[in-house]
Amino acid sequence: MGQRQNQSDIVYGEDCLAGFDAGKTPKYVYARFADVVKCTIGVVPEPPIPPNDKAFKLTQTEGNACLWTYFSDVWNIWFEVLADPLRTTLALYFSDYIYFYFGDLADVPPEEGFIYANDIDTCDTGAGAKDGIAVVTWRLLSLTVLGLINIETANDLFLELFPVVGDHLIFKYCKLQDGTNVKILYEI
Repeated sequence: MGQRQNQSDIVYGEDCLAGFDAGKTPKYVYARFADVVKCTIGVVPEPPIPPNDKAFKLTQTEGNACLWTYFSDVWNIWFEVLADPLRTTLALYFSDYIYFYFGDLADVPPEEGFIYANDIDTCDTGAGAKDGIAVVTWRLLSLTVLGLINIETANDLFLELFPVVGDHLIFKYCKLQDGTNVKILYEI
């Protein structure tokens, strides 16, 4: 269904001054993966299908303001801002780090909507998947797009954000009450 767009502002957390201005570090970021291909490597346990087109809400880690994590019984995800030199990393693991599904260490500061490319391109030992792209957002870009098309945030407004190869994002807004569906191709 997507992420509920019911707030007109972003929730801010502790300052990660390595990548954000003071007072502008998001407490939550959202990661979405696309086109990640499962490796069929004939091992037990069999790796699950990659979580393509599913949004994950990562929370800023207490004690490390530059790290956001998501942990469940199935997926472990982290997004981190590294300093000196300034860069970001996004990683996706199957539970208990048995299989590595996605990883990109990008020489870019935290930039909302940046499209990460999976560094895993072969099904070697430990790889549960290969290829694919991902995007990390924290709603600033979504709120900007909503403002440009003159739609207000609301409790029944949902967003799905899809990364597309070639520095494009597709924003899909759905408002259940009146059956509105709007898709927007956004060039970065």
